[in-house]
Amino acid sequence: MLETASGFELPAGLLVPKDKRPSRKEGKKSKKNQLEQIANAARNASLYATDFLSGDLERFNAQSEPLPPYKQKIG
Repeated sequence: MLETASGFELPAGLLVPKDKRPSRKEGKKSKKNQLEQIANAARNASLYATDFLSGDLERFNAQSEPLPPYKQKIG
């Protein structure tokens, strides 16, 4: 999940083009351990989310939603 300091979030997978995302069947078949999941997330971020990582939030803002209340900072 990607989050901004302004209080918005977006699942990181939504920045991956639809044709590059694994199908639901593929996702259920491959049981990846935590280290493999982190490596996959880092690979996807470096390939498909360089705009977000460099501070360009245009695509993020177009798809993001406000943080739910339980995730918002108090005070």
